[in-house]
Amino acid sequence: MLFCALSLTSATCSRDGGQSPLSDIALNQVLEPHGAAMNVAVKNTIVGTAAPDWSAYLVKVFELEGKVTPKEIVAGWDAAMAKLTPTAAVMPGALELMAAFRDAGVPMSLCTSSKASSVAVKESTKADMFSLFSARVCGDDAELKNGKPAPDIFLLGAKRLGLDPTTCVVFEDSEAGMQAGKLAGCFVVGVVPEPSGDISRFQADILVASMADIVVTPVNGGGVTLSTTASL
Repeated sequence: MLFCALSLTSATCSRDGGQSPLSDIALNQVLEPHGAAMNVAVKNTIVGTAAPDWSAYLVKVFELEGKVTPKEIVAGWDAAMAKLTPTAAVMPGALELMAAFRDAGVPMSLCTSSKASSVAVKESTKADMFSLFSARVCGDDAELKNGKPAPDIFLLGAKRLGLDPTTCVVFEDSEAGMQAGKLAGCFVVGVVPEPSGDISRFQADILVASMADIVVTPVNGGGVTLSTTASL
């Protein structure tokens, strides 16, 4: 059973009267001094990808060459996220879902594009949740060769659990992550609270708006079955 970290936290807070993902707020703190700002199209392109990839994309798409480097964007984002992350709430249904897997004896691996240092910041305020993982793969893991949408992160996560990836389920909230899960041969559950545009672009076997919509039923002899109370 595999999880993606971004599917577990509802990282939003108020800004200028609205609700924005913490990652977007952090990125805008870096981009706005250079006359750029995040938008839906850019977010959909970079979410779930590795830091070297999304930072280079931001420099290119916003024409920031000579103004700021990809490494400077990542460093600024890391610093902003370290301050914002403690305000993040657990996504509805996430802890209950993980507890159900734990009680059924289903192992879980954390598979995230975030660096280990960023995960440590999240873990400092969500220790109860992170303690449920038996293994983890972070974006800067020495054994990870390619980031999402390549399947490497989920293949490595399955390996560390001692499982065949085709017997694993990936919970993802990004297009790149869902694609990676499918390429790894896993069953993919896409969690998209507020989908925009054509949802057929999400490469998921099941698409839900909330983890609270997922029902876990233990199976005699081990394992579980998954069903949904609502799907997109």
